[in-house]
Amino acid sequence: MSASLSISLRRAKANKKLISMSQQGENVSFMDKLDSFIDMAREVVEIAPPDDPDRIIWLHELGNTLRRRFTDTGVLADLEDSIKVGQEAVDTAPNDYIHRGALLGSLGAHLAIRFAKTGSLPDLERAMQVTRQAIDVAVDSDDRAARLTHLANHLGERYKRTGSSIDLEEGIEVAQSAVELTPLDSLKRLGRLNTLANQLHARYGRTGILEELNKVIDICRSITKAAAEGSTNHAVFKSNLAGHLGDRCLRTGDSNDLNEAIQLAQEALATLP
Repeated sequence: MSASLSISLRRAKANKKLISMSQQGENVSFMDKLDSFIDMAREVVEIAPPDDPDRIIWLHELGNTLRRRFTDTGVLADLEDSIKVGQEAVDTAPNDYIHRGALLGSLGAHLAIRFAKTGSLPDLERAMQVTRQAIDVAVDSDDRAARLTHLANHLGERYKRTGSSIDLEEGIEVAQSAVELTPLDSLKRLGRLNTLANQLHARYGRTGILEELNKVIDICRSITKAAAEGSTNHAVFKSNLAGHLGDRCLRTGDSNDLNEAIQLAQEALATLP
């Protein structure tokens, strides 16, 4: 490794540590250190030989940090750059690269965010493609479940755009698979059940079959009960359950559903900042 590259790596690592410190509440400007880390990572990428394994890592880190800065500033150029360097990381990595799934997962996230920002369907299509590839190289069941959940969300988004029942059914199938791969005592199970409930609710909207809505309500009750009292997720889960109960009240006229929906909505609002 050249002396200049070694120095750049040390500087980049130091700046990354400072970012971590600022997130922990230390007296460090987060945005300044974020900017500095991006500058250092760009320097590493520029100096490193194309076949240097460290370069892949820093392309990956650079892409994720650019995406983080985009979420804070809304500057689209950062998101565009995150996709560019994320794609370069994937293209540079060997097919048997141990962290290939992480590279693909990050690229899929970059693309999905740009789709949410611009509504460009090709971005969603590409996000789905790389997420499927990430599933194929998942390192364990939890990694696979996380990727499946992302795919379910992407399929749900495409269903909203195209109305394809194929996407809807696959979204339900992969969301169910993600839940089945998740241990019963895992906190991640709640979010994955929520994704499944969202997909099932979309199918209820298509079919109007009341049993579908009943299943959604049962799932949402279970995750609302299991979520930590007073947490943001708990408020979201209560709000979702309230909406589904409201839907059922409209179908059945059951005032108990309406009363419970109102109570849950009020509780959710009361816990929000």
